[in-house]
Amino acid sequence: PVATVDGIHPHQSAEGQRPLSAGAHAVVVEYFEGGGEESLNVEMAGPDQSWQPLAMLVSNSPEPLKEQRGFQVNPDLVAEGKSLFVSAGCRSCHQYGDSNEQPHPPMNIPALTKADLSKGCLSESPGAGVPQFALTDQQRADIRKALSNSAAPPVADQEDSVRQIRSVMLALNCYACHERSSLGGVPAGHNELFTGSIPEMGDEGRIPPRLDGVGDKLQESWLREVLNKGARDRPYMATRMPRFGEENVGALVSLFVREDQKSDVAEVEFDQPLHRVTADARLMVGDQALSCIKCHYFDTHKATGIQAMDMTTMTRRLRRDWFHRYLLNPQAYRPGTRMPSAWPNNKSVVPKILNGDPAAQIEAIWLYLSAGRDAKLPSGLLAKAIELKPVDRPIIYRNFIEGLSPRGIAVGYPEHVHLAWDAEEMNLRKIWHGAFIDASLHWVGRGPGFQSPLGDHVMTLSGGQPFARLENSDAAWPTDSARKTGFRFRGYRLDSAGHPTFLLEGLGVQCSDGFLPLPGEPDAKLRRRIDLKTEQPESNLYVRIAVGDSIEERGDEWLIDKALSVAFAEGRPFVRTSQQKQELLVPVTFDPEGRFVVEYEFRW
Repeated sequence: PVATVDGIHPHQSAEGQRPLSAGAHAVVVEYFEGGGEESLNVEMAGPDQSWQPLAMLVSNSPEPLKEQRGFQVNPDLVAEGKSLFVSAGCRSCHQYGDSNEQPHPPMNIPALTKADLSKGCLSESPGAGVPQFALTDQQRADIRKALSNSAAPPVADQEDSVRQIRSVMLALNCYACHERSSLGGVPAGHNELFTGSIPEMGDEGRIPPRLDGVGDKLQESWLREVLNKGARDRPYMATRMPRFGEENVGALVSLFVREDQKSDVAEVEFDQPLHRVTADARLMVGDQALSCIKCHYFDTHKATGIQAMDMTTMTRRLRRDWFHRYLLNPQAYRPGTRMPSAWPNNKSVVPKILNGDPAAQIEAIWLYLSAGRDAKLPSGLLAKAIELKPVDRPIIYRNFIEGLSPRGIAVGYPEHVHLAWDAEEMNLRKIWHGAFIDASLHWVGRGPGFQSPLGDHVMTLSGGQPFARLENSDAAWPTDSARKTGFRFRGYRLDSAGHPTFLLEGLGVQCSDGFLPLPGEPDAKLRRRIDLKTEQPESNLYVRIAVGDSIEERGDEWLIDKALSVAFAEGRPFVRTSQQKQELLVPVTFDPEGRFVVEYEFRW
């Protein structure tokens, strides 16, 4: 089979590919009903052909369709049509053939601004000599409203934008699906033709969205993308957005922006680093707070309820201003939406997060989602997670860790502070708080891929060898891994509490790299002790502590990239600029016994 979606389950999708030669091909679609409420959609796409229902491409016979007879001119009907062209009033508006004769509109027809909109062609029963357009009641009402609005006193720039928007939307028939300014939208006679795969979503899951304020809602770049190339951001909706092309809708983007866009949401400042702000947002989005994942899927991870818009695309699609205003009052922007308000009357339903400040909470969610597909998964999406939880002793997890070489070693501590050490780089690479790691990626099936830390506040530290011999304090740090420069990993030893100390050798120096979690508020700190020993002490040896875009000295601490603080118990560090980065180094000075110790704490 090309695609299989077997079993009894909610509406799901599967895709497959097959090369097809020119000509007819037999297609078989099989399904069964189990418990009622079945749904079946089969679509096909190919080179230069977007997804479309298979039913439009099949017939009952493999034989080619018979060629249709071309149009045959009937001279008698030509003569009758010419007579009707004059008698029915067509000549009043239209020019005929190659004649230079201009149309002759009747002199007794009033201007539209003065016409009685209940008579003539807008009458429910147009009389003789009046065009018969077979309009529905809704269409007549829409035309009357549009003509009434056009008669209002013009406001130069704004009215010009409104007229141009209406003109383009009429020309491209956008009003057949979308409503804007109370015009257009799906007509009653076509309503049942608009379907979706998730009935629980109601009209939101089958009717294209209103375009009121669309220039305020969407990023200008995304609006242009959708109008030019179409989109599939609502896969549950059967209706598809056409590709109109820049030459047809290029002006519409700037018109929407000029007419709709508002920028009235103030900037939000936080008194804590970004990694803590986004961790709070991750908590809110997950199943322990606002439960956004109950309705919205997250990248490739399905929601636990209905499958509404993907959260990882929101900051790419939406404007920050609109996002703030919409979350505060979804009903004001989409009446009848299933989207609940988490800040009714401007009060948060999760007051313990970010002091319950609505603006701060919404901004935090925006910043968290700004990472797109790289944002850490919120809690509640990994139903089959195998979370490793250190309780009485540390857990050592040797496997593929994201951001490390395949020789990664993760250590989880009961104090809820954890680290990942790379036996290829022979250096500390990551530290984080909260949950330790999910082993399901490696313990289920073939165990492919690199697993990321499960917790929050993940700090990625500089790679490369932990200490190096430099010609002087300005010389560049070696770029090769420690193993390539002659370092050797000698394993690790455990103390009585199960804390590992990593052992390595290089440059004629023996090194032990140990860590100790320190309980604290709101989170634990991590102490690191690097102990160097040699039989041939040499100068020009340095230990690299950190690399960042900015390193600031603040009292007894050094702040790296405004996020990670390092406080020294032993060792005298200095900051230098190298290769367009700042580095925090400690010069090594061996004592008479050939030993040197640098000890410091990470706080973040």
